[in-house]
Amino acid sequence: RDVNRGAKQNVSLAIGCFNARSLCNKTCGVLELLKDNNISICCVTETWLTSNDKAKFAEIHDLGYDVISAPRKGRGGGVAFLYNPNILNPVRNDVKKYSSFEVIECIIKSANASIRLCVIYRSTRNKEKYEETKVSKFMTDFEDYLDNLVTKSGSPIICGDFNFHVEDPYDASAQKFIDLYRSKGFAQHVSGPTHISGSTLDLVLTLESVVDPIALQQIVCEPNTGTASDHFLVSFNIPVTLNCSNSRTYEEKEVREMGKIDINSFREDLFFSKLNQGNYESVDQAVQLYSDVVGAVLEKHAPLISKKFTTQKSDFWNDKCQAAVRERRRAKRALVKAKTKISIGENIDMEELENLKINHGEKSIDAEIVINRARTDFYNKQLASLKGDSKGTYKVINKLLDKEYGSNKAPNGDEEEVANRLKTFFDVKVRTIYSNIKNNMTCSPESKEAVGTAADCTLDCFREISVQELEDLIRNLPNKSSPLDTIPLCVDTTACRNKQKE
Repeated sequence: RDVNRGAKQNVSLAIGCFNARSLCNKTCGVLELLKDNNISICCVTETWLTSNDKAKFAEIHDLGYDVISAPRKGRGGGVAFLYNPNILNPVRNDVKKYSSFEVIECIIKSANASIRLCVIYRSTRNKEKYEETKVSKFMTDFEDYLDNLVTKSGSPIICGDFNFHVEDPYDASAQKFIDLYRSKGFAQHVSGPTHISGSTLDLVLTLESVVDPIALQQIVCEPNTGTASDHFLVSFNIPVTLNCSNSRTYEEKEVREMGKIDINSFREDLFFSKLNQGNYESVDQAVQLYSDVVGAVLEKHAPLISKKFTTQKSDFWNDKCQAAVRERRRAKRALVKAKTKISIGENIDMEELENLKINHGEKSIDAEIVINRARTDFYNKQLASLKGDSKGTYKVINKLLDKEYGSNKAPNGDEEEVANRLKTFFDVKVRTIYSNIKNNMTCSPESKEAVGTAADCTLDCFREISVQELEDLIRNLPNKSSPLDTIPLCVDTTACRNKQKE
């Protein structure tokens, strides 16, 4: 069950703006950067993602985030929203396409207002030859975009990499751009550098509305991102009222701790149980006895217990990941402390500051490597454990490719047609099973004739098998279990392996 959901809560929503210079090779690093800075939703430019990067989308989901992506047709570029689904659920909005810049929009709904968050990326490829023509085209397109934007619902916030040097008062293109957004009633809020060159390229624009102005708070340009991007992370907060889904949530499940079963003790209890006394007269009685005895022994060694599972930690997350993240954050705190001393006028060795920057970068890379390795090892082990279980294997592969397992959608066709297709499918499946039983029976020909059709078939021809045959049968079973099984197959196979070693 989910806890702390549904209530309204006033929060300060943290929004980021970041030119990733490719999410493809630094997905984990970028998402850990957002976590360290408590960013709920980030406007990302230059994602370099394509519509076919399903495995990359799956990695984003594995790390606790979701993505709304608008890839570029061709190489590079691309804009997207990376957001924490436990905090908010933005809705993508259709937007007119322009040739001079890339854009994507989403709506963030709150109890007191709606925010229209927009991401823009203006590329400067081949800028020396075509810069003047491209700037002129951009100004025309961006003016049209702003004219359309102010007519839409929701208070607009525009974030992105515009590639104009707005910090330079002598840059004619930048001043023309500033005049344009000001003439449309927009204000720009980023004042410091957002690039390692000292340029202010990543901007945040809001509409200066007298009726419903957006109060941006704590605008920060973070230069030490711990990634290979040459851009800084721009972040700011806005006060909103959201559903209280940002509180920590957990699921409560009833589980059995199979790994803690003492197999030798388990086998001993089964050996001295009623199973070895042969007190049954029919197959039904034998099955019932087996279910009762094995169920009771299982309950003794691995009773059902209630456990809480947090929904915000990835399945592969382990102590090494946590330790690596802790080291990265410790390095970040040391760097911030040194910069704070400089800002208040204290003397600090610049070589020491540079070493702190290098240490933070190294710890960030180390953490990314550890987390990626933990995820890889987790899925390698999971796939190895599912050897022989095609359904389970496909489920894991589909997750890694960001596909839905099976089909959660209604089948195509009207109800009668769908019902007939399902009826035919299961009829053929059942007849095939009975046909295989008939062909593999070792009983008399008369008994085989009794298995003529599925309708009148009964399993009444049995022979006694040896203990070795039973153990071989268990070992060769597909490595999967059903919730209806009296005992999970993993316990049976472990018991057989231990007996074989003795």
